[in-house]
Amino acid sequence: MVRLELFSLALLTEAPADPSPDAVMASSDQHSTVLDTNGLRVVRMTLEPGEQDTWHSHSDEMVHFLVAASGRIHMSDESTMDVEVP
Repeated sequence: MVRLELFSLALLTEAPADPSPDAVMASSDQHSTVLDTNGLRVVRMTLEPGEQDTWHSHSDEMVHFLVAASGRIHMSDESTMDVEVP
């Protein structure tokens, strides 16, 4: 297993409809703000194998994975989505 690392780029035009805290507030051990200026926010997330982060909200974003990895995303409707990043 490898560590999951990614960058999330979000244009902050509106607050997410989800009242959950954003990723940096919810899981500051795994998420850090790299850039936050003029409506653009870049967040870096790092998860060790088997590690989970805390439930959090998302704005519209683009995600760039830095390493190949796999994981499971838990959705607000209690469904899950398995992801494989080559």
